[in-house]
Amino acid sequence: MPKHNKAFVFFNDILAGELCRLPDGYDFKYAESYLSDENLPQIAFSLPKQKEPFFSEELFPFFYGMLSEGANREIQERLLKIDSKDDFSLLVETAQTETGERIGLESGMVEGFLKDIPNKAKEMDGLLEGSALSRDAVARYKDYVGERVRMLG
Repeated sequence: MPKHNKAFVFFNDILAGELCRLPDGYDFKYAESYLSDENLPQIAFSLPKQKEPFFSEELFPFFYGMLSEGANREIQERLLKIDSKDDFSLLVETAQTETGERIGLESGMVEGFLKDIPNKAKEMDGLLEGSALSRDAVARYKDYVGERVRMLG
């Protein structure tokens, strides 16, 4: 069962819209307040500002491109207990763009994440036992989690 079905998308801490997982695909709709501000850009070239929602049978490429790959993704899936086929939940819990725009954060998620950091660090250390993941990959992910905590806190 998926962990998440809805995410609020922010552009520089301004609510830009809502991304939803549907039974037959994905839906993205800009927030009215975001659409009404002419100074705010579209969030992606493939998602121009418009009132009508966008639909895709697959996760929109803009959002899919925010997902980690390889060993980093494996660590995130194990640590966050997310099925490897659940791209949407992984996106909601981890994604941000290179310039710092963030996606997701359903109500209460940040608080729960911050409270659970000590347990997550212990879990990350445990991932190395019997794993092909390198100590370097786990160290990089610990740095990433620390940075996320600083940004969200």
